[in-house]
Amino acid sequence: MLMLQILFWASVAAVVYHHALYPVALRLLARLRPGLPVPPVPDAGALPVVTLVIPAYQEAAFIALKLRDCARLAYPRDRLHVIVACDGCTDGTADLARAALASRDCAGLSAEVRAFPVNRGKVAVLNAVIASIPGGIVALSDASATLSADALMRAAAHFSRPEVGVVAGTYALKEAGSAGEASYWAYQTAIKADEAALSAPFGVHGAFYLFRHALWAPLPGDTINDDVVLPMAIVAGGARAVYDVTIIATEEERSRRSQEFRRRVRISSGNVQQAVRLWRLADPRRPGLAFVFLSGKALRALVPVLLVV
Repeated sequence: MLMLQILFWASVAAVVYHHALYPVALRLLARLRPGLPVPPVPDAGALPVVTLVIPAYQEAAFIALKLRDCARLAYPRDRLHVIVACDGCTDGTADLARAALASRDCAGLSAEVRAFPVNRGKVAVLNAVIASIPGGIVALSDASATLSADALMRAAAHFSRPEVGVVAGTYALKEAGSAGEASYWAYQTAIKADEAALSAPFGVHGAFYLFRHALWAPLPGDTINDDVVLPMAIVAGGARAVYDVTIIATEEERSRRSQEFRRRVRISSGNVQQAVRLWRLADPRRPGLAFVFLSGKALRALVPVLLVV
């Protein structure tokens, strides 16, 4: 009986710590760390080549808007290439993308459409497309997200530091599906900003982030949350991740409750996988990162079990 009581109260303490005390401790520790000054944007001749990959599945409603948005990005055209990776789309996404690229709005934009005939899943498509990119910086962005015009320029400034391997932007909703959804994303943004100030944001907003191609490794085919595993594997290898709240990806699609529920189920189901595959982040030589990983991710994977206890 005593052991059961100890287990019960230990479980309660762990749940309370993760949901209530960790965010407070994180905020206090983040304030003790001076932020890195943002370096100036490199001269045009020194800007890195960026390949922006747009994984798309049934994105007919947004792909033309997305490509027009890419065309308005303030970045030299000779250093930007866009790839629309259509994952077995059956709604005309590929044809609509080609039509948009042929329009006056996208004149001068270096871009291509790669249409995979069969739906392979996002991870398989990303592995295939990224492996074909010759180098430089890779940017991943959702088809339904528009970007702040200076997003690539601001990211290029961060990549002028050789230790930076990942740059993440923040996430905004054009129209929240509910007040709860808006509050959730505001909370996530605050947490990621504090994690970044202390060490690194644990995972990124999949709507838009960038990384050095040289640091990338193919993802296992069963990866659930690629926007966590991909960037954090790079961080685990020793690189630094930057979270810049002035780089904004705006979600144009109004989410429905069913979509929000599926997204949260997917994130929850990936927590254990992430904790196992990214165990190298619990490195005592990087105490800030280890604290974020153990308190923010590893413990989160245990919360469902602790709640049952």
